[in-house]
Amino acid sequence: MVSTMLVGWIITLLVGTILIHLSVAFAGVENASLKKAFVVALIGSFVTLLLGWVPLAGLVVVFIVVMVLVRLVYLTTWSKAFVASVVFLIASWIVNYFADNLLT
Repeated sequence: MVSTMLVGWIITLLVGTILIHLSVAFAGVENASLKKAFVVALIGSFVTLLLGWVPLAGLVVVFIVVMVLVRLVYLTTWSKAFVASVVFLIASWIVNYFADNLLT
């Protein structure tokens, strides 16, 4: 059971890293790298584990944390961090929707 949860978390972390990298590139953030995307995804995944279960407030807090992390890790503007976070959120919903429907 623990190994299944760990594998699921690692897959989620890898997919999150790719989605953050693509979202940041879409937002036009300079110096986008997978290393920076991994740092944001790693910290964001821990925040999601802690607060993601709270219906609406958890989602809002996770969105704000990801936006602040993008702003700080990539040293970009708030507007680009906001756009990257919105694109990441939408892409995450799409991936989760298809993953849920394909696995059930």
